[in-house]
Amino acid sequence: MGLSGLDTGSHIVTGTARVQYASNSVTSGTTVTATFGTATTLHNLLVAILIVENGQTGTSVTLTGGSDTFTKDGGTDPTNPTVTNMDMSVWSDPNCSAGHTAVVGHWASSAAAFLHVWDVSSAALSSVLASVTAAGNPAATLQSSFDSGAASTAPAGSFWVGAVQSVGSGGRATVTPSGSWTSETAMVPGSLTTSLGAYQANTASGSPDFAGSFTSHTSYWASIAAAYKAASKKTEMLMVCGIG
Repeated sequence: MGLSGLDTGSHIVTGTARVQYASNSVTSGTTVTATFGTATTLHNLLVAILIVENGQTGTSVTLTGGSDTFTKDGGTDPTNPTVTNMDMSVWSDPNCSAGHTAVVGHWASSAAAFLHVWDVSSAALSSVLASVTAAGNPAATLQSSFDSGAASTAPAGSFWVGAVQSVGSGGRATVTPSGSWTSETAMVPGSLTTSLGAYQANTASGSPDFAGSFTSHTSYWASIAAAYKAASKKTEMLMVCGIG
């Protein structure tokens, strides 16, 4: 009697997780650097949200010491006549290299800028972007709420990122996201600006939408949300049967 085998393996989705977060802001110059507390792990996903003011546009994001390429996945350029222009963009580096800590945002001419960066495990190694959306408030209109708009549906297990840039009228607004977002520590330079990043890990299937309210002061704002897919792994099952 002989034996025969049948591979009945299937792919399952693993859940994404936040490994670490870094942020930084500058008041002038052409770069801003956010530094992780721990060196990057091979094959993780890095996601960066870069906000540049003074009418400048983010041109690239790089990983110091690595040859990685960050891809710009989307963004918005809201223009307000009473505040400096804000360019907000989201960038991703799937399957990142190991052993690095510094992520750098770049633009052409001197401007104030802000950088939020997440290190994510169990993300897809390629074709990682699931969806992205971005919005800004109408020109010259102070508002008491913000909303990136809803992106298209992302699959279960995804990692969602969101950010809002608020410039308050007469003072700094208190920013409160709605929904199940986990807020990072906000950057609050000067007396008017709040730059807040947030995330959701290992999500159910759904549409990322970063929205919320401003209290204490109304604000000019820009907001963005994006979702990145989880990795899938093949489970192996070998069926063995006898042949008479």
